[in-house]
Amino acid sequence: MLLFICGGVYFLNEKTLGKYLRDLRKEKGLTTRELGEKMNYSYSYVASLETGKRVPTDEVLEKYIYSLAANNGELKEIKKEISTITNGEYYQNYNQYDNDIFNKDNKVNSMNIDEGAFISEKIYDFPINDISFHLNDKYNTKFFEGFKLNDRDRKYIYLSICIQIKGNLDNELMRTIEKINLELEKMSFLKNEYSTLNERIKNVLDDNEKLKIKTTSEIIEEKMSEIEKTLTYLYEQEKALQKSIKEIDEKMDIKHRGA
Repeated sequence: MLLFICGGVYFLNEKTLGKYLRDLRKEKGLTTRELGEKMNYSYSYVASLETGKRVPTDEVLEKYIYSLAANNGELKEIKKEISTITNGEYYQNYNQYDNDIFNKDNKVNSMNIDEGAFISEKIYDFPINDISFHLNDKYNTKFFEGFKLNDRDRKYIYLSICIQIKGNLDNELMRTIEKINLELEKMSFLKNEYSTLNERIKNVLDDNEKLKIKTTSEIIEEKMSEIEKTLTYLYEQEKALQKSIKEIDEKMDIKHRGA
């Protein structure tokens, strides 16, 4: 894709950066004024970026897309798209990433630092990404949107997160049990079919017919084997979910008791 500059305006042979930003904003249902408020810029400034009258700095572009992205994954996808549209003028190496830092979530004790052209991983000697660590940290004052949190605030937030996580686990456990029941139904049906075929073959004299029954039986055996593997995995998942639910219940109980 070709890119050239004329009078401070970007021109591309297909999609322009400004048009992409405008489409992205509209897709998110925001006006230029609403987005401007989130970015701390005027609506006219936002509009000038979208029309190409202004060429955004790296900092401004970061604020623009950060204000629109719903999550980390979407933010990365937007940057990759912009890198393609601008032929690497912005986020130069985003389409060339094939390393673990870019492709997987960071650890509980690490932070992925976006430095524009690349992402670096910074390791800490404490669980910087664990919210419970911060809520239980007695040495440092914590804030939310600039408001100081007291002990009751911290406890409420902690329990609210536990309730949310437990709800997610309960739902996942229900889905897993439904899958187990479905596989058990399949297994029951196949076992009946298999048993019926074994009875039939005892009374069959024709060799061709026997071969057909034997072939069908082998296919059923393979399907039953696949179901057994699936059930093994689902039972392990069920056990892990039950363990996690028990752990979150214990944490909530401890917090309720004021520990």
